[in-house]
Amino acid sequence: MTDDEIRELKERLKIEYEIRDSLKEKNELFSIWKIFEKIFNSSLITLFIGGVFTYIYLPKYQNEQKNLDWHNQIMYDSFKITLAEMRSGLKSFIDTELYVDKYIELLSEIKSTDSIIGINKLLESFNKVQNDRIEKNREVFTKTPHYDTVAGTFSEALNEDIEIHIKKVDNFSEKIRHVLILKIESLKNKNSSNNTQINSLYSEIFSTKTNINDSYKKIVHIMRNEVSFIKKQYERGKLGNI
Repeated sequence: MTDDEIRELKERLKIEYEIRDSLKEKNELFSIWKIFEKIFNSSLITLFIGGVFTYIYLPKYQNEQKNLDWHNQIMYDSFKITLAEMRSGLKSFIDTELYVDKYIELLSEIKSTDSIIGINKLLESFNKVQNDRIEKNREVFTKTPHYDTVAGTFSEALNEDIEIHIKKVDNFSEKIRHVLILKIESLKNKNSSNNTQINSLYSEIFSTKTNINDSYKKIVHIMRNEVSFIKKQYERGKLGNI
């Protein structure tokens, strides 16, 4: 055998060994994969994974869900209470307008009354309406803090609007009181010297009422919008979407 033949034989043997080693590594890797495949496909490993999830991850998930439900319930209860208080505040403010109508009724009676006894009774009625209106105004202001639904200063702005409106009604009622006093003086003195001033006050009172109605409607509109906003949040809470 020549040197070239020997060299060629060595090369062939080397290539065969390399191929055999490569196949051996692949077979080993394939065998390892098969072992893992059998493990993962076994009911034991499935049971193990399920146990890990049940005892480690499931309680954590349940706790988070419980906290979320608790938070939603608090939000829902809060919206429910706020909505009730806001509706109560709106009703109280609407009720204040009834006193303006009572003032107008009193004014009509003052015009048609020509006795001191009758006027004194009307003065008593006027004072009662005044006291009831003041009490109703206090009731309104106890409810306005619940109107802080958009910004923390909203109720302050609402209070300012209501205070301006109340001052208009105060001015309105003071003119009626003035009419009563002038009418009593006229009847006591049995003269008509105050009639001109009384008639002038009548005109001022009725012109002021229009301005009072405008500010009343503006405030009612604002309050109703806020009630509507909270009502929508409340309805979302009932559906579990807070």
